[in-house]
Amino acid sequence: MPDHTLFQSADRRVILTTMKILHTADWHIGKRLDRFPRLDEQRDVLAEIAEIADTEAVDLVLVAGDLYDTVNPGSESEELLYTALTALSRDGERPVIAVAGNHDSPDRVNAPDVLARRHGILMTGYPVAATGSIEGAGGFSLRSVAPGLVEIAWTDKRRPPVRIILTPYANEVRLRRALIPGETSSGDDLLTAALKTHWKELAEEHMQGEGINILLTHLFFAADPSSPPEEPESERPIGHVGGAPAMSPDIVPQQVQYVACGHLHRPHTLAGAVPVRYAGSPLSYSFSEAEQDKGVTIIEIEGPGRLGDTPDIREVALRTGFPLRRHTAGSVDGALAWLQENQDCYVELTVDLPDYLSGSDRNLLHRTHPRIVTIIPRRKDEDIQVPRRTIDPAGDIRELFAQYFARTHGTPPGDELRQLLEEVLGEARK
Repeated sequence: MPDHTLFQSADRRVILTTMKILHTADWHIGKRLDRFPRLDEQRDVLAEIAEIADTEAVDLVLVAGDLYDTVNPGSESEELLYTALTALSRDGERPVIAVAGNHDSPDRVNAPDVLARRHGILMTGYPVAATGSIEGAGGFSLRSVAPGLVEIAWTDKRRPPVRIILTPYANEVRLRRALIPGETSSGDDLLTAALKTHWKELAEEHMQGEGINILLTHLFFAADPSSPPEEPESERPIGHVGGAPAMSPDIVPQQVQYVACGHLHRPHTLAGAVPVRYAGSPLSYSFSEAEQDKGVTIIEIEGPGRLGDTPDIREVALRTGFPLRRHTAGSVDGALAWLQENQDCYVELTVDLPDYLSGSDRNLLHRTHPRIVTIIPRRKDEDIQVPRRTIDPAGDIRELFAQYFARTHGTPPGDELRQLLEEVLGEARK
């Protein structure tokens, strides 16, 4: 239940309601880690998020895109998404709003919306789209105020209305079609200006007066868009030609009190006049996220909600799923000892070697640990440098083999392998 606080003023008694909102993103349902499926871990962590929503008694849940990992997810992934969203909504008692990310098909996100709204869930795939209405079992109603903006009102009038600008991920073509149809010139500045104008017009017309104002989106915000930080390899579709440009937090309208973002997997908040928050992914999905703490974000805003009110933001840690760990061992024996003591994780293992990693040692490492993703052999002799030059297919077979072996194993072939190659070549000449 919402927290009601009685405030005594000189001439009136006002009941203030603290609204709680859970912000999560980047579920990537169906994503694998190399050869390892993660669906069971995703099922467990999404159940944990629903448990947190119940424990925290949140009023609203926001899911900021990348619901799936691919535009064509399997049936198990679809079933898990619908089950997770329904659990978060408590079958219609609590509003849940989900937008598409760059890994999602907007049409696939839109497809179940008619049925989802019967369970208090709003799903939207395209920017600047009109959405249907919801009459929730928990005493709320959601209506589309304007294309790209919805408002939630409550039967309990002590709760302030919540107004949300919805901007799912859109590539350059979709942004152009939605915001500046007919425009022939191009450039990131043009798209950024169009998005800024769209948000400003919605905010000035519909976000005045008491209420809580939020922007829910799946875009790449950077403190300096001209020199944005490096993105994880798996998230590159945002930051390339044909994708959406990097955005400055400065384009967010002043009426907005919180920006709920998806896309970057590390939980963090960009400093600025309006907090721009990436909730992060619930699981670590690549070794660039190794050792990262994962969680969901809880936003608390005290009603009745006035322009300039700042929310309290805190992270609730998630404990489900196997962490990703990088480890460097000085020998095969050292690697085996570490692996035996660290079984409950996925591993990227680097092993320092005097020569190369034999097949039997590689097999022994894999038998010792069930979740080795990558083994990187590395020569102990740091003076030996393996040149990375273009391979000439017409070159000597011995040199081609040496280059291939060095690129594959991180070290030149030893004398035994070179002798074996000579024996093979000798047989071939007979």
